[in-house]
Amino acid sequence: MAGAALVGLVLFATACAGLLSPHDPQAQSLVARLRPPGSPGYPLGTDALGRDLLSQILFGSRVSLGIGVWAVVLAMVLGTTVGLISGNYGGALDSLLMRLVDLQLAIPYLVLAISIVAIFGGGVAHLVVVMVLGGWVYYARVIRGSTVALRTMDFVQSASAAGASDVRIMVRHILPNLWSSIIVISTLQVGQMILIAATLSFLGLGLPANVPSWGGLAADGEDYLATAWWIATLPGAAIFVTTIGFNYLGDGIREVLDPKLRI
Repeated sequence: MAGAALVGLVLFATACAGLLSPHDPQAQSLVARLRPPGSPGYPLGTDALGRDLLSQILFGSRVSLGIGVWAVVLAMVLGTTVGLISGNYGGALDSLLMRLVDLQLAIPYLVLAISIVAIFGGGVAHLVVVMVLGGWVYYARVIRGSTVALRTMDFVQSASAAGASDVRIMVRHILPNLWSSIIVISTLQVGQMILIAATLSFLGLGLPANVPSWGGLAADGEDYLATAWWIATLPGAAIFVTTIGFNYLGDGIREVLDPKLRI
């Protein structure tokens, strides 16, 4: 419930960013630069260019949360497909796909991200691709193991004996029994993807400077930690709250869907 409340708060702020923002997030005012939280008209203060920090955090939530959700959805589709095919067919195809998973896990994530950004440049699409390449392997491994176990059960064997095609068996008989695992992994990964996107933006490997994001806001405040702590700290707090909320929500869903974990 705590996780659901935090996630609900973040989603509400994201959906109503235009109504809750007191200023244009890109409007600059050198007269109002570096104002602390609680200043008149600027509840969370301003940055070095006089931009309202509350407005930037609210609009940045749309970018950060949107990137995280899209990355999780695409990673889920790719990883689930690979896991189903690998676990259902087995043999040489299973070995090949699992070696691809091992190869992906062997490449340091930051090296992969730097390489893709260096070759193709920054931007939302490339950032999502980087996170998908780093996230699909977890779905593939979990789904593959569960598929191997389900493939030997009587209801699947009965469907196969009745003449059901492999695609029908995977989609109609195996996949519905995997949704609990998929939902739990996806919920946990949203927070991880938001954190990864913020990390890459903080390192200058993510979004352009004119696109507000929590990682970019934290990076902007790095040089002002001693004099204007709020520029980096408040976006960091937004990342922390969102990540903790999705992690708590994922743990709660896992306990609800798996009776063995209930106390």
